[in-house]
Amino acid sequence: MSIAQYEPIKITGMDTDRTRKDEQSALHYVFLSLSPQPTAAWASDFNETWAQHFYMQKRRALVQGDGLVVHCHLDELDDGLVTELEKITGEVNERQRTLAAKARDDEANAKAVERKERKRIKDAADRFNKRP
Repeated sequence: MSIAQYEPIKITGMDTDRTRKDEQSALHYVFLSLSPQPTAAWASDFNETWAQHFYMQKRRALVQGDGLVVHCHLDELDDGLVTELEKITGEVNERQRTLAAKARDDEANAKAVERKERKRIKDAADRFNKRP
């Protein structure tokens, strides 16, 4: 199995069909679309990083499926909240890119070791099969 090149996750827009008002407050559950769809590891990394991130006007945000759900006032999106979310997205992308590169390197090294071992076996078989 070959590990694909890492493609960074980006916030691509707001999904109006999935965004809804919170009936218990003046806030909304804003659904921001992500592309490509994040892996479970990426989502977990983002959720943990956002939970630990300090930001004065911080709101709850959680990656769920193919999007990012933010519990906020609609106008807060224009007041720096998206900038902070993109900052964390960039940090997570960099960590995940590093992990993906390490996984590719590990896979390439494992394949090289396997090729070397297969050659040793073939050479031994050739010597064995050529004996008188």
